[in-house]
Amino acid sequence: LNFYMLRFPTMKIFDETAILNDLPEGLRNEISTFLYKDMVETVPILKHISDEAKTSLCRVLRPSFHAQGIRITAEGEEPDALYIVRFGCVTLSAGGKFLCDLKQGDIFGENAILGMCEDGMRTRTAVAKSMSELCVIRAEEVKQLLIRHKSFQWAVQRMCKMH
Repeated sequence: LNFYMLRFPTMKIFDETAILNDLPEGLRNEISTFLYKDMVETVPILKHISDEAKTSLCRVLRPSFHAQGIRITAEGEEPDALYIVRFGCVTLSAGGKFLCDLKQGDIFGENAILGMCEDGMRTRTAVAKSMSELCVIRAEEVKQLLIRHKSFQWAVQRMCKMH
């Protein structure tokens, strides 16, 4: 029951992505920006990207909901996306050993997407420690943001230097 309360806090059950995809592009972009701009502002590395880059990022973010104990990514998997924690807590581990707990505004899955792993596969497992809402950015969309927005590229380079 708690999962559904997280997933549907307003007690409305609908497929947000499907609804957005049916809207005209201008309206879809405006709504996506409204839905996600506050979350983007919580991510320290993304706070200082340009407004245009933030708007583009908001357009490609997709929600993903995970109940406590559900595996989100696994070591050895081919990466397809990176994730930003919007609500909840996610535990990262490697080789079965605890690494850290991630909270609102934290990013994970970026190492494999950005080619920072020797074999190109995921090096960590992520599991929802509590009911969690994540924002997902597909790998191809990350690449497009890097190409189109210098400020996003700068933010990602800065993030890479911190690893």
